[in-house]
Amino acid sequence: MAVCANDRDLDDDVSLPAADDRAAPEYPELPQLPEPPTPVVSLPDHPVKNDGKKAGEYREMGLAYTLPTALIAPVIVLTCLGAWIDGRSGSTSSPFTIGGAVLGTIAGMVNMLRMAARLGK
Repeated sequence: MAVCANDRDLDDDVSLPAADDRAAPEYPELPQLPEPPTPVVSLPDHPVKNDGKKAGEYREMGLAYTLPTALIAPVIVLTCLGAWIDGRSGSTSSPFTIGGAVLGTIAGMVNMLRMAARLGK
């Protein structure tokens, strides 16, 4: 194995100070932090009993949110049923799909009008 002239044995050149000679690093002093604020707890006033007006409002809102479902669900279900019947019958046109869509639209409108009448009471 050839040895170059620049190769040196590192153990000879590097001398570490003894553990006693090494000084501990100096750390800066910790800053003084202010005292944390004390929380002030204030509870809300005791709720006043209502006369059920709020419950009636929530009931009406729930009914109003179901109106779109009452309109759309029959259209989707009856159209899919018509498409399934058309597929099973092997017809080249789609009379059951169209009939299901029309019937679903009528049923959805009737459902929606009934719910809207109940909402108006």
